[in-house]
Amino acid sequence: MIRLLDNNDFIDLQNLFSQLYDIHYKNRPDTFNNAHPITKEYFQEILTSTCKHCYVYLDQGKMLGAILIKEYETDDYVTLKKRKIYEIYDIVVNKDFRNKGIGKKLYNYITELAQQNGINTIIVEVFTFNEDAIHFYQSIGMTARKIIYENILSPYDIEKGKQNIVTTNKTIKNNKK
Repeated sequence: MIRLLDNNDFIDLQNLFSQLYDIHYKNRPDTFNNAHPITKEYFQEILTSTCKHCYVYLDQGKMLGAILIKEYETDDYVTLKKRKIYEIYDIVVNKDFRNKGIGKKLYNYITELAQQNGINTIIVEVFTFNEDAIHFYQSIGMTARKIIYENILSPYDIEKGKQNIVTTNKTIKNNKK
């Protein structure tokens, strides 16, 4: 069953998102803090927001997955067309239940909502180290639209008080149909 996040989901959502952000912190400690990504304040913001929505996948009352999206509209510029967008902030499936179709069900659910709400595009940003996520997004038909490059001029780890060496230079191959 997929439903909208409710007030009773804080601990389950926090535990689920910790699995995702552990991967992020492990691979990019220069970018991510080693902290719970879902604070009580952020949880309340999600619940009360008119543009952020979180849907959870439950099986026998247990939260196995979640998708957090933001709905917005781009401006009409000279070179860019106006669009209504769902941006996936995060999609996460409990590590013990991955590769069982839960992520796809969550994605299909928001795709149906998007079509009902006149949304033109669904987008997501993914870090290059997260190869499982890249494979997942490609498997559901998403394609790379742009690549963001970075040049870390002074990677400094405040907790350890020393320079970090970051080695996440991977190439994304777009699955063209």
